Formats: sequence, C-alpha cells, structure tokens
Amino acid sequence: MRFSRRATLWFFMASLAGMLLSFADIAIGVVLGAFVQTLGFESKDAGFLGGWQPGITSLLLLILGIGVVRALGQIAIRYFSQWTFQTFVAQLRLMGLYCMLRGSQSQTLEAAQINHEIDEIYPKAALYLSQRVQTFTSLVHLLALGSFLVFAAHREAAMTLTGLGLTAGLVLLIHRRIRKAAATIPAQHLELSQGIEGISRNWLLVRVLRQGQAEFEKLSGSIRGYAKNALKASMWVQIASALPQLFGIALLVAVIACSVKYWHTPGPQLLAFTYLYLRFVQSCVQLIQNWSTAATHRPNFDRAVRRFENFDGQGLDQNPRFAPEFEASTPNEPTSADLHPPSLTLDSLTFGFPNRETMLITDLSCEIEAGQRCAIIGPSGSGKSTLIGLISGVLTPTSGSILANGEDALAFMANPSSRISFVGSHPFLFKGSIRTNLAYGCSTVPSDEQCWQALSKVQLDNLVRSFSAGLELELDSHGTPLSTGEQQRLCLARALLNEPQILFLDEMTANLDEETERPIAAAIAALAGKTTVVVASHRAAIVRGADKVITLPIFRADKS
Repeated sequence: MRFSRRATLWFFMASLAGMLLSFADIAIGVVLGAFVQTLGFESKDAGFLGGWQPGITSLLLLILGIGVVRALGQIAIRYFSQWTFQTFVAQLRLMGLYCMLRGSQSQTLEAAQINHEIDEIYPKAALYLSQRVQTFTSLVHLLALGSFLVFAAHREAAMTLTGLGLTAGLVLLIHRRIRKAAATIPAQHLELSQGIEGISRNWLLVRVLRQGQAEFEKLSGSIRGYAKNALKASMWVQIASALPQLFGIALLVAVIACSVKYWHTPGPQLLAFTYLYLRFVQSCVQLIQNWSTAATHRPNFDRAVRRFENFDGQGLDQNPRFAPEFEASTPNEPTSADLHPPSLTLDSLTFGFPNRETMLITDLSCEIEAGQRCAIIGPSGSGKSTLIGLISGVLTPTSGSILANGEDALAFMANPSSRISFVGSHPFLFKGSIRTNLAYGCSTVPSDEQCWQALSKVQLDNLVRSFSAGLELELDSHGTPLSTGEQQRLCLARALLNEPQILFLDEMTANLDEETERPIAAAIAALAGKTTVVVASHRAAIVRGADKVITLPIFRADKS
C-alpha cells in the first residue's frame, strides 16, 4: 500500500487539530474557574487559578474567542478525516481499475468480484483508515486533557483515570466479539454479489426451470446472514462506546463527593476539573467508537492490502498513462494507406494458469504472414481464447515469445498508433446510439459515410436505415431493439470501421445461425491481404479458406 507525502502531511495536520481542540477545552475549563472567582463565589486564591481575576467583559470575549478556535479545530478534524476517506477510496478504486485494465493478468476477474471490490472492499478499507485518523486525533486530545487533569487536581484525576483504565479491559473483551462478527462480512457480501449477478444473467433460465423460489431462499439467506453479522458488529461497537460514559459519570459522582467531603477542593478548581473531565470522557467515547468501527472494517482493509501487495503502478496520483513508452497522438496521424498488417511469429509458446501444474499450451510455434487469416481450432477448453489473449498481449506467456513484424508483439499491441480490433462470442454494446457504439475505440471520429460503409460490409445498413433515427437510434444496455445476430454484426462493423491492422475474432458466430453467419464470413474473407485476422472458432464457414490453421489438442489436467 502506498501512502503519498500529501496524505502523511494531512495526517500530521489532523494531529495538530487534535492538539488545538485540547488547548481550547483546557482554556474553557480555566476560564470557567476564573469566571466563578470573578463573580465572587470563591476566594481569589482558589487552587491552581491563584489570584487571576479578569473582568467580565474580558472573560466573555475570551470565551467567545476560544469557542471560535474550538469550532475551527472540530471542522479541521472532520475535514481531514473525510479527506482521508475520499482520497484513499479514490486511490484504491484507481488501483483496482488500473490492475484490471493495465496490469499483467493471468486470469480474468468475475464481474461480481470486481463490483464487490469497488463497492464494498475499497470504501470500507478507506473508512478503516479514516477511523484510524480519528482515533489518533482523539488519542492526542485525551493525552493533553489527561495531563492537565493531573496538574489541576491530581487526587481527582488519579481516581477517575484509574477507574476509566479498568474499563479498558472490558472494551478489549468486546473487541474480540467485534472482530469475530466482522470477519465473515466480506465473504458474505461477495457471495451475495455473485448470487445476484448469476440471477441477473440467467433470469430467464431460472424462471423457465421454476427455480425462482429456491434461488430466492438462497439469496435471502445470504442477505440475512450479511445483515445479522453487520448488526451484531454494530451492536458491540455501541456497547463498547457506552462503557466509558456509563462508568465515567459514576466516577464523577464519586469524585465530587470525595472532593467536597474529604479533600475540600476549591470550587473554581473543581468546576474546571468537572468540565475538562466530561470532555475527557466524551473523547474516550469518541476514541472507542472510532477504534471499534475501524475494527469492523479491518477485514476489508486486509483484503485490500493483499490485493495490492505487489502493486507497481506509477503515476496514479496524477493521470495514469497506460502506455508511457508511446505518445497517445502524434503530429502526423497515420492514414489507412500507411498502416500495414503485421506478420506474427509464435516461437515455442507455452502458457499455464497459476496453481496448475499442467500447461494449457505447450511449445507452440507458427508463422503467420502479413494479411493472412489464421484459424485456431480445437475442442472446448483446449485454449483457443487463451491463445488469442496471448497474441493480443492481454496474457503473458509462461515461456516462449510472440513477435509482430519481427519485434516484440507486446510493444506493437501497446502502441496507440496500432489499429487493433476484437469481436468476441457475445456482443459488446452499451447504452447509447448506434453511432456511439460504432465509434467506440476508433482512432478518429468516423464520418456518416464511413459509418454507413461499415454497416454495408456486414449487410446491416438497410436495417438501420429502416429506423427513422438512423445512426442516432438509441440502444439499451442489452442492445435492444436489435436481435442477437444484428448486434454481433454491429460489433463486426465497429471492428471494420477502425480499418484494423490486426483483427481478433473469438467464437464470434458461436451463437448465430448459418444464415446470419454468411454475411459475416463474407466480410471477413474480404479482408484478405488488408488485415491480419486471427479467428478462433469451431464453425466451418468462418475458418473455411484460412491461410493457416492451428489445431489445439484436448487439454487434460494432471490428476492428483
């Protein structure tokens, strides 16, 4: 976990604000004692105040000034705490997105896992840090007040501080229960997120198979379990926070009785002590509440630490650069005539997922000439999609190399001036117009003519023209009103619109019928010599006519 210098500075400033609040409280206690003396209720030489007796006007102005200082201290503490929370939750989310989009991943994350981290783990990990800051400022406040209490009335201070110290043992016992209740909350939230995502993706299947009641009972159990442990942790936090107040007031009553009957403490001194002691108890309550609340979020903080234990992203305090070795744009943007399809060379390529002894792809070598179409075939689970991930630079090979035009393929793929397109088995569309979806990922803003040409190549232009809105037709997050086949052709049109040097197709026609597949196959065949195409498929129409064919064997994991 990386803490910036600015965060350390603001943490120090929060400590100073805690000291400022302490001095303000001490000053109020002293002024209250002096106020009693000024009104003539006590002798002028009463306790630690000595003979100090300012005028009423001076006292009122002093109280007003101290009140302003105290208010500023409270504002500073709360702002620094909120700054810590907002800064670190933003930092954690940036790091999470950076790792997802830029980091070298050897396996993909589920959407439920990503949402769980973004919405649950990171905010509560940041809240843990925020509560720690407030705990520290409360501790600074306590130490300052405690020191002055001992100076002002050492017998009273000894009695009350000893009593409050004994309650710390009970608070520690309660903290064990807080940690126990909080330990399962992150896992329960992840289980809940996964369950909800599964239902939302497969709601039709659940309804048709009449599994709604079973799924409801399963999810409701997760919801109740999450709420039960969260409430249990919250209950113990409130109990721990109430203990200092309960015992503190009882101790104050005992101290006042002893002061009046046995110690004969002067009134102004006892009044100042009482005020400061009540502030001390209030700070104890605040400290324990912050500390206990932090304990409930500690499991999330630990998970965040493990998640970014080896994080090496740079520049996240500013704007992250995803390809720092290249400029995002150049004065002379290359035209389609300047962009040539690359040749690809796979040399002894080997890859295996972590925690698996058997390699999924072993010692694979192949030459793909510029503008050729290479088909990757093989049974399900043989590694077709994985091989596309390796060639495209999304995955890192265990050993071996991949070259583009004789150089490291990763540099070619990472260069913003390279034009690369991808179409997967499921259409990637988002809420917005057809024009917006077509332009996604394009190096330049396409004109209307270019959009219609791309739609024409996949035989989708007549359909789009049939809508009165045309290119401005709004799609929802599911691609409606287009059918699944039409959505997939729109995705291919987007890929072609960018005039790619290399095009990756990963089972893009797996869910389409032959009639819908036919225009897609024709559009791909027309790319011969213009684009290097790497296509993974088990459909004959798509792989027919391929210049190169890579056949992957059935993957068999070692049995232990």
